[in-house]
Order: sequence, then structure tokens, then C-alpha cells
Amino acid sequence: MPKTTISPSEGVPFWRRPYIWGFTAVASAFVPVMYNFGVVAFIVPALWGVMSFFHELATGHIIRALIILIYFLIYFGAFLALAMLTDWIMRKIPWRCLRISFRTAVICGLIACSFARVLTYSSLQGVGGTYTFWTAVQRYSEKHGAR
Repeated sequence: MPKTTISPSEGVPFWRRPYIWGFTAVASAFVPVMYNFGVVAFIVPALWGVMSFFHELATGHIIRALIILIYFLIYFGAFLALAMLTDWIMRKIPWRCLRISFRTAVICGLIACSFARVLTYSSLQGVGGTYTFWTAVQRYSEKHGAR
């Protein structure tokens, strides 16, 4: 009888695979996506949606909060599906070392998105610009830092 080898992650459900949740978390934190509100559109990481959702709820804008939540859930679902697809493809690679290398490269590629100069910000006062994730964090901390 032929001997078959099964990958250790083969029988593990997707919600218990650290690569899938790591991919989804990093993509949500760093990959820029577009939130379109008709007149205004923002290009920000999907995780911005969670923070904006709570801000809109706190200020009493329930409809805006729900729209933001719907956007976030769509992007989160897309990232989760993409993570599951890449995990499925990578599990087909028979060499463990190569599988780990590809997974590492994919996660590093997602982190590299944080250095893309694509995040947009504008205001009615004409203040704004295009930032990387890290310059946007720096700008935010300068404006809303220690009080």
C-alpha cells in the first residue's frame, strides 16, 4: 500500500491557522483600500474603518457608522478569502521550507504596503496630502498626541 504524507495543517480548520489570521490582520492594517461616500473618497487601510465606526457611534452618527462598518466587513471578508486562497495554494507546495518562504514573502509584501505613498487626507480648510501609513501615524500623533 502506498504511503501518503499529509501536511500538519491539512486537517486544521481555517480559523485555527495562524497564517490566515496573520495575513488578514496585516492586510487590514496596511493595505490601502478606498472608502467612497459619494462626494468624498478616502484611501486608507481597512482597519481605519473600525476606528471610524467607533468614532461615528460616539458622535451619534449611526447611519455613517453602519456604512463604514459595511465597507470594513466587505474588505475584511475579501482579505480573509484571499488569505484562504493563498493558504490553499501554498499547502499544495510539497517542500515545507519553500512553503514557509512563500508565506513569509507574502506577509512581507503586505507590510511593504505600509510604505506606499497612497493614503489621502483632505479637509475643507485645504489642509491635506498623500502619506504613507507611517507618516500618517506620525501626523496623527503630532496633532492628537499627549494632551
